[in-house]
Amino acid sequence: MSESNEKNIYAVHFSKYGIFCGILFVMFGLMLLFVILSRSAWNKKLSSEVQECVTEYYDENYTVGNVISFSDSFSLNAFFCELKLNGKDSEKYAVLVRITTFYGPLPAVFIYDSKTKKTEFLCFSDLKNLATDIVIENSKKLQIEYWTDKIGNYLNVNINQNREGLK
Repeated sequence: MSESNEKNIYAVHFSKYGIFCGILFVMFGLMLLFVILSRSAWNKKLSSEVQECVTEYYDENYTVGNVISFSDSFSLNAFFCELKLNGKDSEKYAVLVRITTFYGPLPAVFIYDSKTKKTEFLCFSDLKNLATDIVIENSKKLQIEYWTDKIGNYLNVNINQNREGLK
């Protein structure tokens, strides 16, 4: 085989691999772009879900404030936001997390009070009918208590760390 023929074969292979890598790069870039662009719409929808539950089951004077993000794996599966009392900052936070119930996974809203360090279950945000009481009753001892403890412990540590980082 001649040297020019060998170079030609390598050039063909490298160009094919280059095109393939370029296509992969463009596809991943597009996916990342769509994720970044859809993040604000996603946060608005989750905020409105939390706001409906807070207004209906908790207190009309509370509104959803800023979205809180933490850099760990637990925060990827939950939505955290501040609650404001009459437009002013409060010591309460809302958490929307998907929990497994006897009837399948459902988004549940919890309220965490950083003063008392207590977490309480508020509602299932997707249930707006008569089945709500049945689902809550069947899930109360299983998953709701587990998530109440887990969210309380998690936010107790991370809210304090977040405040220290802001100072």
